[in-house]
Formats: sequence, C-alpha cells, structure tokens
Amino acid sequence: MYVWSMCNSQGVMRSLISGRSRTMCLRLQQSRCDDEFSLRKKQNDVFKTAAKARCETISTKRQPKGPKPCFMVEGMTLETVTPIPNVVNDLKAFVLLDQVENQRRIDQELKKKVLKLEFCLRETRIQTRKLQKMGERNDMAIQEVLNEQLAAKKQHEADLSSNQNLWDKSGFKIIVSMSMLILVAFSRR
Repeated sequence: MYVWSMCNSQGVMRSLISGRSRTMCLRLQQSRCDDEFSLRKKQNDVFKTAAKARCETISTKRQPKGPKPCFMVEGMTLETVTPIPNVVNDLKAFVLLDQVENQRRIDQELKKKVLKLEFCLRETRIQTRKLQKMGERNDMAIQEVLNEQLAAKKQHEADLSSNQNLWDKSGFKIIVSMSMLILVAFSRR
C-alpha cells in the first residue's frame, strides 16, 4: 500500500516561503520496496538532475508494477522539478529579453515601412485615376476635334460638288446659250 505525503522539512518550507525555490517535492512512502521500484526511482533521480542541469521543467512518473496486496496504484506525477534561477539562467533571460526588444523594434520599423508603402500606394492609385480621367478628357477632346474636321471636310466636299453640279443645271445651260446667241448677234453686225 502506498501513501502520499508532502516534504515538510524546514529547509524546503523556508525556501518555499522565501520564494527562491520553485521545486515542489512529493515523496512516496512505501509499505514494501522491491528492486524494480528502487531502480525506477534512481532513473527518475538521474532524469531530474539532468533536467536541472539543462534548466528544464520536467514531470517524472513512477508506476509500481506487479500485484499489490489490496488495490492497484496507477502511475501519477510524483515530482515536478523547476530549476532554481541562477546566473546562467539570468544571462539567458537577459539575452532573450534583448532579442525580444530587438524583434519589437524591428516589428515597429517594419510597421512604419508598411504604412509608408500603403500611403505611397494610395497616392499612386489617386494619381493613376487622375491621369486616366485626364486621358479620357483628352480622348474626348480629340474625338470632338476630329468630328469637327470631318464635318468641315464633308461640307467643303459638298460645296465642291455643288460647284460641279452648276454646269449640269438646265438654268445655267439656258443662260450660257442665250449669252452665246447674243454674242453671235453682236458679232454679225
């Protein structure tokens, strides 16, 4: 049968109260101990020391195997180890904070550049719209001038054709023939 208890040593309590330690220990008191369980306990201790050296947070589990007298105990988290901050961690934290500040600065600069580019894009769109409108106005003016020139050309051609038709008119022929008769009559006298 297994019983859970919290470490109540004065050193652990003092460190928990002072806030310097972030380590919480749960110790398993066992009614009987076998070799497999002690081997697992040693392996977990090795994992804990390796995690402290790497400055990582780990959770170790111990699950006793084999038949138990009254009930089966399922594997539960026995210890949660969080490393105590030291100089190396402080330096790492300082470096990471510096990197975060640099990234923030870079992000702000990029946001400013993006805003400038958006403003320039807006301005170019406005300019292109203005140029398109001016181009449309110029096209319309050119079209009007061409229409006027075409109308003037048609009118000029109509005037020329009306002059050519003057020879073909019967009234003109009568006047010409009468004038010829008068000339002939005056020339005989």
